[in-house]
This record gives sequence, C-alpha cells and structure tokens, in this order.
Amino acid sequence: MSATDTNKAIDAVWRIESPRLIAGLARVVRDVGLAEDLAHDALVAALEQWPESGIPRNPGAWLMATGRHRAIDLLRRRTLLERKHQELGYELEIAQDAAAPDLDVRLDIAGTGELLDECRVAAARDARIRVHGFVAGDAKEALFGESHVLVCPSTWWEVTGIVILEAYARGLPAIGSRIGGIPEVIDHGRTGFLVRPGDAGELGARLRELASNRGLLQTLAKSALAHAGGNRVDTMAARLAGIYAEVRDAVGRRRDI
Repeated sequence: MSATDTNKAIDAVWRIESPRLIAGLARVVRDVGLAEDLAHDALVAALEQWPESGIPRNPGAWLMATGRHRAIDLLRRRTLLERKHQELGYELEIAQDAAAPDLDVRLDIAGTGELLDECRVAAARDARIRVHGFVAGDAKEALFGESHVLVCPSTWWEVTGIVILEAYARGLPAIGSRIGGIPEVIDHGRTGFLVRPGDAGELGARLRELASNRGLLQTLAKSALAHAGGNRVDTMAARLAGIYAEVRDAVGRRRDI
C-alpha cells in the first residue's frame, strides 16, 4: 500500500474510531478535553508509524493502547506539575500586574482548575477581578451578556475551543493563545486576536486596544456573530453527513484493494 493510501486509510480509521477512543480515554483520565488531546497524540503516532510498519490488524485497539500509555505518562508528570502550580500562579499575577496596572476593565474568570485559589488571591488584591468558578445555564448566559470580549489565554494544547464558538454566537469577539486548535477558530484581526501563549504583555496590549477603540470592538463583534452562522446545527449536520460519505467511500476503496 502506498503512503497516500495509508494516510487515507488512517483518516478513515480516525473518523470511525475517534468517538469511541475519546470516550474510552475520558473514562481513564476523567476529563473529556484531556482525552481529546491524548486521542490526537495517538493519531500523530499512527501517522508516524503506520506508513512504515503497516496498519495493525486491530487499529482501534492500537490507538486505545497508545492513548492509555500516554495518559499514564501524563498522570505521572502531573504530580510534579502540581507542585509548581503555586509558584507559577504567583508569577502570572506579577506579570499581569506589570502588563496592565492601569487597564480600566473588569476581568471575570470562569472555570475550575488547580490555579483557582491563586485566581481568588489575585481578585482579593484587585477589585477589577471577579472569580466565578464553574458557571452554566442562566449564570453563564448572564456572564456572556455582561461581557464585551472573551479571553482564552491557554498555555495547554486546546483541541477546539468550544467556548470561543459559544462567544461568537452571542456576538463576542475573542482573544486566544496561538496554540492547539485555537488559531483555527479565531480569525486574527477579523473575529478577534491571537497572542503568544503566556505573553501577558501582548495580551494586555490587545485588551488595551479594544478598551480604547470601541469601533474596532464592534467590528470584530459583527464578524464573530457572522462566523457563528457557519456553525449552526443544520450546517454542522451537513458537514457531518459529508464526512460519513467520505468514510464510506474510503472503506469501499480499501475493500477493493
């Protein structure tokens, strides 16, 4: 089988096996987002190894085993990372204070994680910061309604950035890190801005730009809302039907080989 045929076969396998793979890994790590990351790591490994070693007899089991091995390695490293989180959190506070001490905006932090306590410490020191923890339902809608821009300053590899699409649907532009799948969602300069991961200075500069230029903010908001139209249920359903058709055709060609 040629490299091109192998890649097509890998693509077909991925489309078929990825939902089951992600679900299985989520049961191991108890985090859907992390499970998606591990599944994509397994896909990368397949793209690197299968063209030379050939497609395994049970490709789904191969992907699951690879993902689980990476999960075990990640959980082992997490213990060390947790010890450093407190130090890193305070360094982030210092960087934020230095980057935007005079920025006349309110920062609402929503979500949970290891740095939640550090965020609360920062909020206690700065009246511009409010920490909400996990939000959903009416509370989430209210928070979107009070906001002018979504900030997603991830330093971890994000697969999709669903919250960005949710913001677009409510007419909010986004500022996000240039990492993982976020650049595929944010159209830099049109629906928001991309910044270097961990660069508080660049993030502060973009926030200042939007805080001082309401015309730009409104232009980005209109583009974000227009972008959301391409992610409606009927549009996504049509795309999904097209993917199933591609998988069906790819599997049919493989059987003919």
